[in-house]
This record gives sequence, C-alpha cells and structure tokens, in this order.
Amino acid sequence: MRRRGAKTVIETRRLIDYLQTRPDIAHDRIYLVGASYGAIMGSTAAAFDPRIRAVVLVYGGGNIKRLLNSKASRVELGRWHGLVTAVSAWLLAPADPIHHVGKISPRPILFQNGTDDSLVPKEATEALFEAAREPKSQTWYNGDHIGEDPKTVEAALNEAIAWLRNHDALTPQAAAATADQSAS
Repeated sequence: MRRRGAKTVIETRRLIDYLQTRPDIAHDRIYLVGASYGAIMGSTAAAFDPRIRAVVLVYGGGNIKRLLNSKASRVELGRWHGLVTAVSAWLLAPADPIHHVGKISPRPILFQNGTDDSLVPKEATEALFEAAREPKSQTWYNGDHIGEDPKTVEAALNEAIAWLRNHDALTPQAAAATADQSAS
C-alpha cells in the first residue's frame, strides 16, 4: 500500500513532466482534479509539485484512523477492523495527506464532499480540510460517496469546472489570451 501511494504521486509528477514537453500545453495552466483515492493522493502530489496551479479534491479525506473508521471499512473488515486500522495507521502514517496538504498553499483548493459518505467519513474530510491552508473552500453534497448518484456527479463536475475556469482566468496567459480576443 505504501508503494502504491508513492507510485501514484511519482506518476502524477511524471505526467506533468511530459505535459511540460508539449508545445500545445500551457505550462502555467496545469490543474489537478482527484476523486476518492485520487483526492487523497492528489493532495500529496500537489503538495510536492508547485507546477499544479489549483486543486479540486473530490470526496477525499485525511487521518488514516478516521478514514478507516468508515461504515464501509467496518463492514468489510468485520472483527479485524480494530487490528487492521491500528496497523494501517502506523504503516501509512508518512503517507497521510493531512501531513502534506498544507504545503499546497498559496495555491487554491476546492474540497467537494458527501454528507453521508460511507467510504470517506465526515471526520476524515474535516481533518483534511482543517490541515489545508488558505485559500480553500468546501462544498457539501447530500448523499453517499461520489459516483453513487449521477446527479451529484454532474453537479460536482460542473462546480469543479466553473471553479477551475474562475482560477484559470486569473493566470497571466489566460489574461493575455482574453486581451487578444478582445482586440480582434
């Protein structure tokens, strides 16, 4: 599990390395949107890569013990829940996103979460949000984990796109492109 997390962060950064070789990609307009596990590991990737200009964390959380205290984990692990949680919290402590998410600042973060998420408990979501620094904002959607309700998925995606467009408009390259279009 430790290797999977590290590999995910490394591969995210390698993808950005590749994007930076492409002349058709605006190097100052790279954003990260991560959902569920992608939000957990995406927060760490963004913390270590300043080329990511803004971050949307969709239904993610922090604090390994709180993450493993979800309804889904308790059901799945049954009587082994306590032991697995204790061992996992110890093994995965260095990878816990609450230790890294604060390093994203001053780049903005949008947190999107479910009010009754059976996979990422509200306590884990709040732990990650509290560990982040400003600028940050948070939206709560009624219901379970992302993907359970197509209308919630659509609403979250629309909000993320609008939020990213707003932040994209603040980049120097976007401002220059807008000025060029206005002059035409």
